Amino acid sequence: MLAMAIAGHPALLIADEPVAALDAPLQAQILELIDNLRGRFDMAVLLITHNLALAAQICDRVVVMYAGKVAENAPVETIFAAPEHPYTRALLASTPRLGADRLQVIGGSVPDLVNPPAGCRFHPRCPHALGICRKEAPPALQLSEGHLVNCWLAQG
Repeated sequence: MLAMAIAGHPALLIADEPVAALDAPLQAQILELIDNLRGRFDMAVLLITHNLALAAQICDRVVVMYAGKVAENAPVETIFAAPEHPYTRALLASTPRLGADRLQVIGGSVPDLVNPPAGCRFHPRCPHALGICRKEAPPALQLSEGHLVNCWLAQG
């Protein structure tokens, strides 16, 4: 698939879960190949993944999405060191850790995308939701250079 994807020397390679269901050594080989191709052909790579550890290792920036909407967009270091959106925080808290007694879960259910909730799509599952979260989708707020969050709680 990679050979076909780069045959036309694209400026952007979209890799949707490129290493899902592969064992660790093969994952490392594929990711190294993608990185080498990126440099060789001077192309950008958009990596779509649910694997936060993978994103932490190879991405420059992370866009966290929930129910089809951007929740947070920041450099990878910022996402992992100082997440601002409650969903980003919940995702990071639910990452399995060695020695942890229990796995953290995100309460509630994934919304119906045909009939999504009004306001912030995460509000039914958010333990910090405000009244406005249920009514209006939050605007993007720039917290720092390159760090955007779509959350009423961040509005101050």
